[in-house]
Amino acid sequence: MKATFRFFETGGNAGPWRQEYSKMFLQDERPKRRLVFRCDEAASFDRGNYRGSPVQYVEIGARPPPPQHRSPDAGGASNPRETSISPAAGIELEGRLIRKARGGALTCADPMVFITTCQIGSKQAHQFLAQFNAAAEYMKRQPGFVRLHLFERTSGDEAYRFINVAEWTSMGAFTAAFKTSEFRGLTTGGFDQTSEIIVAKLDRAATIAAGHC
Repeated sequence: MKATFRFFETGGNAGPWRQEYSKMFLQDERPKRRLVFRCDEAASFDRGNYRGSPVQYVEIGARPPPPQHRSPDAGGASNPRETSISPAAGIELEGRLIRKARGGALTCADPMVFITTCQIGSKQAHQFLAQFNAAAEYMKRQPGFVRLHLFERTSGDEAYRFINVAEWTSMGAFTAAFKTSEFRGLTTGGFDQTSEIIVAKLDRAATIAAGHC
């Protein structure tokens, strides 16, 4: 399974940008198997060594990335039927699913989604995966954990090597598991200092506009 990830920054005022974003979905004629997540700016918790993120919206789609526009100087021209997005989008990449896990909790109507982006060098990948697997086994036992999907970048922007998308029933369930000494012992001093946690919820309006619902 492969997925395309697009990380958008609004640059402050999300109103006009959000409208442009919705129009892009409505005009886009490519297959529309996409989910749009709105980042929860009000989410506050002790992240330990994990960083926050300026990202405001994340799009995850089961499709190849759209073709890059080419300028006349590059020997080609853009297709007038293609729809471009704001340069504030920032990061776009494709990844392959390499690990998934399910917990004992059932998905709820309005779950919390935690998207962890990891900046890992090629030589550190094996060590990272060993640490991740240990942390995933821990999370599977925790109340409120629904599932996770770990992707490894295969093409596109090199900002992130790994992306983990985890679903929890609530913010409280996640933070209760995240702050334990057992979990901190599994992650502290590893790759937590080069990773960011994005707290998000499904943006149903934008997802419907994307044609997923």
